[in-house]
Amino acid sequence: MLSEIIRSDKIEWKTLTELSFSSFGIVFLDPLIYLRTENLRTLDLSFNEIHSAEPLLMVELQSLRKLNLDNNRITCLEPFCRAHWPLLQMLDISNNMLTSIEHAENFNFPYLNYLYLSGNKLKSIRQLEKVVWPRIITI
Repeated sequence: MLSEIIRSDKIEWKTLTELSFSSFGIVFLDPLIYLRTENLRTLDLSFNEIHSAEPLLMVELQSLRKLNLDNNRITCLEPFCRAHWPLLQMLDISNNMLTSIEHAENFNFPYLNYLYLSGNKLKSIRQLEKVVWPRIITI
């Protein structure tokens, strides 16, 4: 179903600024690699069964400001370290399956103000001591 929506020529993808696939039952993000939008500012993928954000790295999301991955099954932050979302301000990965925030110090989101991690089974947040986020408001 997601593949059919993404490949639809009835949607003006290039002008889209907000997109929600919340509660779609998505497990794999692979169909999103076909998404062609330069103006997308908000992407909501909450309440799905997503295990990895890896396919998002192949999507051009230069204008992305808000990414909501709340209530999924993400276990690792490492793919986010390779993401190039220069304008990202809010990243919600709360209520996932994170046990560690290893690699968070490698995030490259200069405008990140909000990082939501609640509801995970984090053993320690000591790794955050290494992180310098001058703009962060909420963790």
